[in-house]
This record gives sequence, structure tokens and C-alpha cells, in this order.
Amino acid sequence: MSEKKISEILQVVKNMNEKVTLLGIGPMSPTVIDASMECSIENDFPLFFIASRNQIEKETLGGGYVEGWNQYGLSSYIHKRAEEMGYNGLLFKCRDHGGPWQRDEEYASKISEEKSIKNALESFKSDINAGFQLIHVDTSKDPYQGANLSYATAIKRVTDLVKSIEQYRLKQRFGAVSYEVSLEETNGEFSVIQEFGTFVDCLMKEIDNRRLPRPVFMVGNTGTLTRMDKNIGKIDPVIVTELHKITSRYNLVLKEHNADYLDDYYLKMHPELGIGMSNVAPEFAKLETEALLALADIEEKYISINNIETINKSDFINVLFTHVKQSNKWKKWLIDKTAEVDFDNNSELKKTIISVNGHYFYNKKDVAEARRILYKNLKDLGIEADAENYVKNNIKKGIQRYVDAFNLKDLTSKIVEYSKYELNKLLV
Repeated sequence: MSEKKISEILQVVKNMNEKVTLLGIGPMSPTVIDASMECSIENDFPLFFIASRNQIEKETLGGGYVEGWNQYGLSSYIHKRAEEMGYNGLLFKCRDHGGPWQRDEEYASKISEEKSIKNALESFKSDINAGFQLIHVDTSKDPYQGANLSYATAIKRVTDLVKSIEQYRLKQRFGAVSYEVSLEETNGEFSVIQEFGTFVDCLMKEIDNRRLPRPVFMVGNTGTLTRMDKNIGKIDPVIVTELHKITSRYNLVLKEHNADYLDDYYLKMHPELGIGMSNVAPEFAKLETEALLALADIEEKYISINNIETINKSDFINVLFTHVKQSNKWKKWLIDKTAEVDFDNNSELKKTIISVNGHYFYNKKDVAEARRILYKNLKDLGIEADAENYVKNNIKKGIQRYVDAFNLKDLTSKIVEYSKYELNKLLV
């Protein structure tokens, strides 16, 4: 894997005048990671794995639901698979939504501000230790102030955290990291242009006054919002163009979250509008679960139609659904969170809820065992010799949609070649 820094990559892309939108991929499971790396090799584009604190976290802070991995676990898996695949492209490990109250249970239990800041910093230190190259400092959540959080408070939290991270990084003699900053929680609305400009101006002034590294990404609300298996937002080209102008004043890259499920029409706008990077996570997890449900359905029907009584059925769908239903995690994805859901009489909604929420439970022992039995049965029955590859390919189709819309094909080679060209110019 390349040793290039994210800031260097962004500058090269800008110098090349390439109209592209980089893709941040949530490491929702080992299969999503594998699919992403294969797709990156096949399409020659840079990989950014963006891990939230709910997904990947150190054990003392509650751990992550993805394989129970902490930062070292994720890093170890990525490097192991890169070596096995012969991956030598551009790949970056990134913290997504790091900051106070960014774990669901911390927000729900309303831990104190002091505790939330302490936990956030402890998490960031583990990110640095594990070799993360991008740190997202997100101040958008506060269970006490909510939407009334002032710019002054948000900016102080950002700069205090960046200062502490930098002090730790320098003391431990780690290399430089890049930063991403956001203030507003994604809510389907647009950043108010004047307010966004004021926040960016004030933030950059404070960062410069405190002699801290400037962020490379500034998150803006572009109107996107993921709910269940849809994006109920839309992109307004006029507003996004203005947000891009504001970030460009400071050579910052406009970053978007919640791009999942957007129509191709909107995705193809991104490079032209100056959205420099977009994050996608739930959509790729859903594609994995959808493929698993399809295979489980085939298994059940094949065994039933052929009256096979000597085989141990996986019962994958019921095993997974039991965890989904009991957890109540699915309620966070409802458009109307007060709506009653009748699982018994709405099979389509039930299937959707399992698809959207199934990935939270891949690491459960009974789910993992049901998946193992499912794969074995499909192979033994002559239905699917490589079920894992079938699932992985379904994810890759989804990733390819973004690769095509964001003009990412062959971007890594273009970056490498342009970097050589620039170096040769300096040597002449």
C-alpha cells in the first residue's frame, strides 16, 4: 500500500484539474472490505475506509459491532488482506464521526460533556496508534444543547481536540494525519450558506491563531438523508455550488455524508458541483445482507421442493431476524419513528428491515454459524459452489455504481503518473 498522505493526494487531484468525487466506504464487514479492495484493484481507484465509533472502537469504550474489532483489529485485517491480494494501490484508514457523544449509547445515556470529550480523545489516540491517516472531528451531537449548540462552543471543542491529538501525536512521534471537521448533524436539510460561511471563517481563524493544522475536509449538508433503504434527500446544485465556493476559499475539500441510495442522476452531479468526497456505508451493508437472504431463500425452497430431510437447514433468515427484532436498532432507520410495524402481516417491510439492519449482528455466534451452514449446504447441494463470492459480487456491483458516477476509474494511476511528472519538473 502507498505511503502517500491524504493531503498530498488531494493536492495532486486539484493540480490535475480532475473532476472527481472520492468515495469513503464504511468497513461494515470483512466481506465489504474484501469487495472494496477487489473493486479498487479492478478499477484502479483510491480506497478510503471510514470507520465510525459504533463500528470500530477500543474495548474500554464499548468496542465495535464489526467483528468486535478495535482499531488494531481493523488495521490488521486490512493489511493482511492487502498482502494476500497483492494490493499496492492507495488505501487510507479513516476515523468517521469521531468526537463527543458519537457513540449511540453515549448520546442515549447523556454522559457528561467532560466524559464525552475524554472518551473522544481516548478513541482518537487509539486511531493514531493504529495508523489511521484521517481523523474526523465531529461536534454535531450534544444531548443537552441539540441544535442550539453555538458556533463558539463547537469551534472550541474542535480546536481543543485537534490540539490534544497533535500533542499526543508529536509526543509519540507518529507521522502527520489529516483532519475533517463538521458541525451540523446530517438531517436532510441544506447548510445555510451564510451560517456555513461564518462557521468556516471563524473555525479557520481560530485554527490559524492556535497554530494548528488546517483540516483538509469540511463537511457540508448537501440535502442528503438516509432512511431505511432510501435517500429521502435531494441535491440542490445552486446551494452546493455556494458551499463549494466557501470551502475553496481556504483550499478545503467539500465533504458529503449520507450519499447512500442516491439516484445516479444526483451522483453524476457530484464531480461537477465540486463535492470532493462522499461517504457511503449502510447501502453496501444492505447489499451484503440482501445477497445472504436471497441465498437462504434458495436453500429453503430447494430443500422443501425436493423433500430433503437429511440435511441440517441453516435457518439463517430466522436466526438473523431474531436479533434484528429484539435489538430495536431498526427503529433508528424509520422515516416515522413512532410508526407501528407489523412484521407478521408485512413481509416486504420485514425483509427490508432485516436487509438494512442485518449487518449489526454478523458477529453473533449463532448468526455466524447459520451463515457457515448456509454456505456449506449451497455447495453440497450443487446450488452455489462459492457463496461468499456471490455475496461479495453483489456488493461490488453497488460500489461500481459510485466508481462510474464519480469518475474514479484509473484515478490511482493518474495520481501516480502526475506525481512523477511533477517530480521530474523539479529535478530538471
